[in-house]
Amino acid sequence: TPPIASSPVAEHNPLGKIPTLVRPDGRPLYDSRVIAEYLDSLHAGPKLFPAAVPARFEALRWQALGDGILDFLLVGLSERARPAEQQSADLKTALAVKFKAAFDQLEREASKLAATPMTIGHIAVAAVCLVWPLFFNLLFYWIS
Repeated sequence: TPPIASSPVAEHNPLGKIPTLVRPDGRPLYDSRVIAEYLDSLHAGPKLFPAAVPARFEALRWQALGDGILDFLLVGLSERARPAEQQSADLKTALAVKFKAAFDQLEREASKLAATPMTIGHIAVAAVCLVWPLFFNLLFYWIS
């Protein structure tokens, strides 16, 4: 594997991470949130990132909730991959508490999400709904 410093992504993104988007003027953008907002700015139709407050901050909060759940999922999968004797019982407990709190919040807000025009928050929550079932058994039985 070539060093990250010489990868095509690293030519445009000092973090060496995807996603990276090189705009027509040659300037790069990186991070899903930044790229999504940039793409949303390119059209005149309904926006995924509402301009008006409080709708904007509701969308961003839902996005943060969905992204946070996915972040915890990655932490859990990484910890689960460690040898059992090296796994942290405290981390397992913390993840269980955080997953429950996050999903309880989504459940409390489900009707509001359903009644609100599509935003970036809906996309983040949809990503959780798509990804979570794939990893539920791996994490649920490990955490409990």
